[in-house]
Amino acid sequence: MTDADCLPVSKNWLSLMQRNFVPGTEIVLGYGAYQKAPGFLNRLIRYDTFAIAVQYLSAAVGHGAYMGVGRNLSYRKSVFFRSKGFAKHNHILSGDDDLFVNENTTKENTMIEISPESFTVSEPKTTFSSWFAQKRRHMSTAKHYKFSHQLMLLINSLSLFMFFALFITLLVLQYEWRILLSLYGILIITRFPIVFMNGKKLNEKDLVWMYPLLEFMHAFLQPVFYIANLVSKQKSWK
Repeated sequence: MTDADCLPVSKNWLSLMQRNFVPGTEIVLGYGAYQKAPGFLNRLIRYDTFAIAVQYLSAAVGHGAYMGVGRNLSYRKSVFFRSKGFAKHNHILSGDDDLFVNENTTKENTMIEISPESFTVSEPKTTFSSWFAQKRRHMSTAKHYKFSHQLMLLINSLSLFMFFALFITLLVLQYEWRILLSLYGILIITRFPIVFMNGKKLNEKDLVWMYPLLEFMHAFLQPVFYIANLVSKQKSWK
């Protein structure tokens, strides 16, 4: 399945997703990308999607799947009826696809498909305010995850935020900047091959060269989205 505003990038989408349904497989996770366009906001939106995809696809490879996206997702009809469809999530504004995977995935029943011809693509938001509203809606789903998955995602986001917060604090306090920049440079160089490999696999190589800046922005935006959901609740789609 995919969303109404998404398109497969090739005619081989269905066959590539379907080939993963070997005995024991009940759920197949794919990659739903956003269209490339000029401007920093487009890259930030696509990096957010890319970073989230790397997390949930890697988790599935490691037998710890916790989510999927409706832009590119497949599961057996038997799973849908066994779990009574989306009955448990009808009261939630967004995330039926996400929560369905979180509820029904196991260590052995989930596969991923990341062939470039299996991707889907959709049109991204063009203003920060519209993307902000979309992100708030998407993030409101996470509190319904299993506790272990909530904890994993919290630790991941918080550790990155604390790293940059401490880095900036030490710079402001005029700690030895050569040491700080050298350590940060080593971190970037060490992680670059991993980011590059993931960018190549998901056809997002243009994001790789900006990943230090995009990651920095992403690290500080995540708490903003979270706090915004705590302060005010969205009651309808916008």
